[in-house]
Amino acid sequence: MSLRSLLLPLFSLIGGFVLLISVLLVMIANGQNRIAHQASEHLARSALSVTATDVMTSARDYAWWNATVENLVLQIDDQWAVDNIGAWANDGLGMDATLAVDGQDEIFYAAFEGERYFSDLSQYNSPELTSLIRAAREKETADEGGPVAVKGFVPLDGRIMLAGASAIMWENYNTAHDRGDAASVLVYLRRVDADLLNELEDTFLLADLSLISPDPAEAEAFSATLPLRSSDGKALAYIAWQPDRPGHALLADLAAPGIAAALILAAMIWLIIYRFRKAADNLQESHLLLSEQAYSLADQAVALREARDQADAANFAKSQFLALVSHEVRTPLNAIIGFSDIIAQQSFGHNAQERYQAYAKDILASGRHLLTLINDILDLSKIEAGRYELHEEEFEIDDVVGRCLTLFREKFDEKRLKVNYERCNLVIYADERAFKQILINLLSNAAKFTPEEGKIDIRCRSDKSSVHLEVKDSGSGIDRKDMKRVLEPFGQAENAQKASEGTGLGLSISKSLAEMHGGTLAIASELGKGTQVTFSLPAERLRPGPPKLAARA
Repeated sequence: MSLRSLLLPLFSLIGGFVLLISVLLVMIANGQNRIAHQASEHLARSALSVTATDVMTSARDYAWWNATVENLVLQIDDQWAVDNIGAWANDGLGMDATLAVDGQDEIFYAAFEGERYFSDLSQYNSPELTSLIRAAREKETADEGGPVAVKGFVPLDGRIMLAGASAIMWENYNTAHDRGDAASVLVYLRRVDADLLNELEDTFLLADLSLISPDPAEAEAFSATLPLRSSDGKALAYIAWQPDRPGHALLADLAAPGIAAALILAAMIWLIIYRFRKAADNLQESHLLLSEQAYSLADQAVALREARDQADAANFAKSQFLALVSHEVRTPLNAIIGFSDIIAQQSFGHNAQERYQAYAKDILASGRHLLTLINDILDLSKIEAGRYELHEEEFEIDDVVGRCLTLFREKFDEKRLKVNYERCNLVIYADERAFKQILINLLSNAAKFTPEEGKIDIRCRSDKSSVHLEVKDSGSGIDRKDMKRVLEPFGQAENAQKASEGTGLGLSISKSLAEMHGGTLAIASELGKGTQVTFSLPAERLRPGPPKLAARA
């Protein structure tokens, strides 16, 4: 047998193995490229959706505002527009343009780069913009969460704009009308340009995004494209990019080792098998790694959406806070200024001392109300900033409860409330001021929401794990859906908002102070039957015998 006939089957076997390995590598590389392409496309779509939703949410927030109706639809207040939807929208929210459209689809307010335009505004109208505005009107019916906004892409002044539109509504969900029977609409717009694409690249780890026309010939130059569609589904442009190709990079990395392996395998077939298995294992690990990265990117997109929702909630809480605080501050200030002016001018003559004395008492009460409001806000700020310091000492619970009941005696007598408290003779180690503040907040709520001739029960008890102070009233109670809200800063139940004044800070501050002591604040309530709030401290804060009173100046 010749050497050639002996080596030919061997080389054929080696060639078959090399060919097989090459085919497998190419298939795996193509699979990796496909996964990377799908992951980048999903990420780009998520990034664009998050940005569009931000623009849409901003338009919704400013459209659902009484001030927008009053200062934009009913009459245009130029300074208000600059401060809220003009320069502010450009500087604070990053919007490139703001449009307001009346009920006849005519633009009556336009601002570009924060500056208002007065020229022919009809030139900025387009079928895509009109379609977006009409889509916003179709969804103007609001649920308890406010109006429904829409988003899409529109051409404006020769550029593609990312737009969010919402029907302008009063805060009581009634739509605002300027001309015609249709609602006026507020539109915020961001340019889809290099700055926006760079922002998407930096935020979502994308690379080399480009904006191209909807021409198919231009799109063929890119491996991945994402259409920018108007609200009626028309593609106005494409975002295009070249996704990573990890499979090609992997093949390049394996080229030299593959050639060396093929030469060695000519003499050692077993080494071919070993190399093959090792390469396959490495490829499988790379495949798993890419899959994990795809899931990680999806999780990041979810986290971004959650962060956006939290920002929306914070913005809504800010609006509620400003409304509550402005009312709470304005009312006592008006009383102070009005009564002070009457006393200063002696409007009822020099001999109306009793009336002036009554006005002075009203001024004092208003001042104390303002001081309480400011103290609550400062305490909440200290707690949230971690700067609230506890000054702990031993004291009797009965003593603190007695002093608090004395403070509310006049209020209890005024409403003819029946208040019950049995002495518990317990001594604890805690911050007496914080303990008193918690009890005052609970008694204030009980007195506020308990009807005349109602009942308030205060009970102090201890068990193996905790010391409990309970305040139970026969008041209006709290709806189950409001239980979580009343423990949040500035949170109030719906019946509380309608029935009384207040900022909604008392229970939030009390809960935080309780937790700073290692304790809890729990609420049990039934609508129409009353509420029981239980303030609990760990049993290790219980002290035997009389308290060791600290020296006081």
